[in-house]
Amino acid sequence: MHANLSSSGLRRPLKNRLRLGVRLAICDSLSLGHYEINEWFQQKVGDLKAASALHFAYYNFCRVHSSIRCTPAMEAGISKHVWTLNDLLTA
Repeated sequence: MHANLSSSGLRRPLKNRLRLGVRLAICDSLSLGHYEINEWFQQKVGDLKAASALHFAYYNFCRVHSSIRCTPAMEAGISKHVWTLNDLLTA
């Protein structure tokens, strides 16, 4: 009967509490409060949105695709020429 019992179910919550304690200790050592951490994540989300927008703009306006032999923007009739990176950044 005792052969089916395992202590892993008891160790897991302790391990999770220890991990949480390490995260809290790191936050305390950086002297970041809850508000500052949320602000930091919001900044990272904004950076990710900007990087994604730049990637998709380059993909659609600057990169010539071999299958259609032009950019997707030219194929859709949005643009008449292949944009340079300078054109993209100044638009």
